[in-house]
Amino acid sequence: NILLATTTVAAIVEEPVKIVCDGKPIMVDAVGVVLAETIFHPQGGGQPADKGEINNIVVLSVRENKERLTEQGLPTIYHYFDKSKVDIDQLIVGQTVSMNVDAEFRQQCRRSHSAGHLIADVLERDSLFSAYQAKSTQGHHFPGGEYIKALVNIAPANTEIFCKQLIAGSKRLISTDSPIATDEVNHMRHIKIGDSARMCGGTHVNSTKELEGCVVTKIKAKQQNEQTELTIFYQG
Repeated sequence: NILLATTTVAAIVEEPVKIVCDGKPIMVDAVGVVLAETIFHPQGGGQPADKGEINNIVVLSVRENKERLTEQGLPTIYHYFDKSKVDIDQLIVGQTVSMNVDAEFRQQCRRSHSAGHLIADVLERDSLFSAYQAKSTQGHHFPGGEYIKALVNIAPANTEIFCKQLIAGSKRLISTDSPIATDEVNHMRHIKIGDSARMCGGTHVNSTKELEGCVVTKIKAKQQNEQTELTIFYQG
């Protein structure tokens, strides 16, 4: 969980990027910087990018570009700055720069992401929900707007009762103080809560105990073919 580091500038581009401001997507003229190494987590996998600064300049967004690959065949990571607020001459290729990641926002993202995994595990693995044969399909782990989606074979008779049961199941798993760790399965990065592994490239806390206070807030159910899709909102 490195928050401070130095590196060098590998490349610089100028291009428009889409960001979300006050809940609305807007296009911003940006300066995109590629670094030799980075400690910033890029947006992806349902998780927002880290916040922070590079050489005391506020980073607007961090994104992977899967169409521009590195020599290792990996997506190139761009650190974007608002062009109207940065002098392009402040950054040059080969320059040594300092990176500073916002610790509070990183921790909130870790909690939000891990809480989404934990709720999915409760839904899929807790015997209380075995009749539903649930399968999580999507996660949105942005702090303040967290939810996961799951398909179930039968619809809950009462979503309020179902929500309370899910809260109770989550509290039980949190209280076990189970480790949350990374693992490699078939050359793919996975996150494990206890013995439950899910493919994921995001940031996470180290133990379920760190998720105390995370709670399911409401559930919406929608019929989808022969199954029901649940949207489970929570606070990380």
